[in-house]
Amino acid sequence: MNIDKIKQNKTGFTLVEVLVAVSIFAMLAILLSVIYVAFTKMQTRTQISQQVLNDSQFTLETMTREIRNSEIFEYDPYNSSTCVDVLGTDPSGNPYVNCLLLLREDGQMIAFTTTTEEALIYITPVCNSDYSVCDWALDDYESYTELLSLSVNNTKVEDLYFYINPSENPFPSILVNEQPVVTIRLKTAFDATRSNEQVSHLLQTTIASRIYKR
Repeated sequence: MNIDKIKQNKTGFTLVEVLVAVSIFAMLAILLSVIYVAFTKMQTRTQISQQVLNDSQFTLETMTREIRNSEIFEYDPYNSSTCVDVLGTDPSGNPYVNCLLLLREDGQMIAFTTTTEEALIYITPVCNSDYSVCDWALDDYESYTELLSLSVNNTKVEDLYFYINPSENPFPSILVNEQPVVTIRLKTAFDATRSNEQVSHLLQTTIASRIYKR
């Protein structure tokens, strides 16, 4: 066997070919990394969005249930004097600017309102047996529940709007045959530190009270 012929037939990679192969491999690795990071961000955003939506829907369902089975106590939810007279002030000492006050069939009053910390709270005060005296103190954890807040579910309330129709109690009048209806508009957002985690939801629903007093 001619050894010189064998040596001549052996082929290898040139330096240029090696550099081209390495470059292609590096570009593919970078592309895959970019796709992976984008997918991870999208998945994180989807999970956060679903969490905020679930918490917002639960809050809306809680308010819906109470409105449906209660009497509307104050027909002007933006009457700050009524909110202050009944609820006092928020933990920072600021008056509430909007609150929905309801009266259950058993006589207990409850409230939904927001605080300056962008939290939505559900207040069920501690009362005596006939509900003639109630303690609305917000430092009593038996009295209120934070439905949406930065401390509970990292969700802030950007807007909470109550619209009550009619604007006055229709039951004392025999001329007005109208059942009270409450429309709620709730806008919530995740307290994000990264741009890809910034998500918000706007929900709205209308509920009619089942309490009929004619």
